[in-house]
Parts: sequence; C-alpha cells; structure tokens
Amino acid sequence: MDVLRRGIEKRALVLENRELKRELETQSAPGPRILGNSESVKLLRRTVFYQKDQTGDILLQGERGTGKELAARLIHDQGNRQDEPFVAVKCRQLPEALLDIELFGSDQHGFATLPGYKNSKVAAAGKGTLFLDGIEALPAKSQARLSELLTTDERPRVIASSRVDLAQSAGQGKFNPALYQSLSALKLHFPPLRERQEDVITLCQNFVRTIASRFGVAPPSVDADHKAMLLQHSWPGNVRELRTFAERWVLMGEISLDDAQGDGQDKEHDTLADRLLKVERSILFDALNRHNGMLKEVQNELGLARKTLYEKLKKHHLDKENFKG
Repeated sequence: MDVLRRGIEKRALVLENRELKRELETQSAPGPRILGNSESVKLLRRTVFYQKDQTGDILLQGERGTGKELAARLIHDQGNRQDEPFVAVKCRQLPEALLDIELFGSDQHGFATLPGYKNSKVAAAGKGTLFLDGIEALPAKSQARLSELLTTDERPRVIASSRVDLAQSAGQGKFNPALYQSLSALKLHFPPLRERQEDVITLCQNFVRTIASRFGVAPPSVDADHKAMLLQHSWPGNVRELRTFAERWVLMGEISLDDAQGDGQDKEHDTLADRLLKVERSILFDALNRHNGMLKEVQNELGLARKTLYEKLKKHHLDKENFKG
C-alpha cells in the first residue's frame, strides 16, 4: 500500500509540475499578461490559464478597468481557438435598436444553426470567440436570442463581461435568468486595484518600462516618494487608470495624481472632440519622435504650415527639445 501511495503522490507531483511549467511558459510568452503577486491575481491567472483550452462559456465580472478584456484576449490567443476569429462587441456603446442587428444580423428567419446568422457578429466569430463587453446592456430580446444560441453546438465560444452583479439583476428580473445560468457556470471575479495594493508598484513599474520602450525614451525612476504617492491613491479607474497615469508620466514628465484623475474612465464617455484631440496628439508625438524633434520633417510628413504646427504643439504641450538626440 505504501508503494502504491508513493506512486500516486509522485504522479500527482509530476502533473502539478507540468502544469506549473506550462503556465510559466504562457506567462513568459510575448504579448499582454495578467501581472501581479497578490493571491487573488495568482488564482485568477491560474484559472485563466486553465480555461484557455476549455470549451465552456465564461462570465467575467469586475469594475471598469480591472482587465476583463485583457483576460478574454489571453484565453483566446493562447488557447486552441487562437487561429479562429476573435470578435468583440462593445454592448454599452451601441444603441439598443442596433445591438440585435449587430449580433444576429438582419435576417429574421430561423436561427437554429450558425448559417442563420448571416452578416452578423455571431457568424463573423465562426468557431472562434465572441466577446460581449458589457453584456448587461443587451436588450431583453437579444438576451433571449443569445440564451437560445448557447444551447446549440455550431457556434463560437462566448466570453461575456459585466460591471454589475448579474445574479442580482437576474433575481430582480433585469437580466435573462436562463442566459445568466448558462454564462455563470464559469464566473471569474476581477478584483479592484484597491483590494490588491501590493500589485500597484509592480504594475506601475511595468507600464513605465513598456511605454518608455515603445516611444524610445528613458523611463522615469519610481523612487520612494513616488511609491508612497501611488499607494495612497484609491485608483477608482483601476489598472486602466494606472496605465494612463504611467503613460502621461513617461510622455509629459512629473504630473500629480490629481492631474491624471479621471483618465481611467471609459472612453465611451469621451465626446468626439475629446477622441479627435487624443488621436491628433498621438500622431504629433509619433512624428516628433521619429524625426527627433525636427519640425521641418514633421511639417512635410503631416502637410502642415509652420504656424499651424506650432499652434498644435502648444495646444498639446509638446516641446520639440524633448525629442532631440
């Protein structure tokens, strides 16, 4: 019996080591990763790793900016569906009248099989992954049709995300109970940054290095004062707010957390003018960076008059001297 018990224990250890090795290889692969050393993130990372090769639908729940879309991408890109399409639908950004057509197409005939969803996101996803970001925004009609779709075999894997408590919403009649039951068989919780403060410094240092490398500039030093400042902030926008803060710090120099406050809010609340300004600044920054601050070359590339270029640089607080050398 002792020999049998030792054999079983050895086999279990071999399997555990094999899984840990595969997880480490996944975490070391190029591309985005779920970073952090808190216990909640370690558990989340392991669950995401395990789920990448499974077939069941998944519900990701957590506040805005906690990394739900990143996890959906990881599950798809590192799993056995990586060669199939990944189709994302931002449910909160589309009017209810368009959501049903966007998801299921305009053909109102039978929907028992995938070909019935002609010219739809469901059809575009094929045998890949359909990511529904903000599924709580789906109108009741679309929720019912999605629930029916999940009972079929020829369809994409559905990964849905939500900021609200869908169990409570289903209990209150605000969300389709059958759809919730289908999705909640596997439910992953994404903790807010304030509940894993031990990860704030690690995340910030990683963002600073990555952003600085991308733009070809020296990363700022994260000293003791900076660390204290970072840990005192509650980060209501979570990881997204922290990443935006790191980007502004790298590109614009020392800024306070008050300056960065609100940058972690969802882009869906930006006006068209706000979005255009961000795009314009990004284009100017990229051109200045590639031409080492030489305004003549920037002018020629962008087709701008010298006066117009100076006005835009002033508006976006971009100094050509910071791009030289």
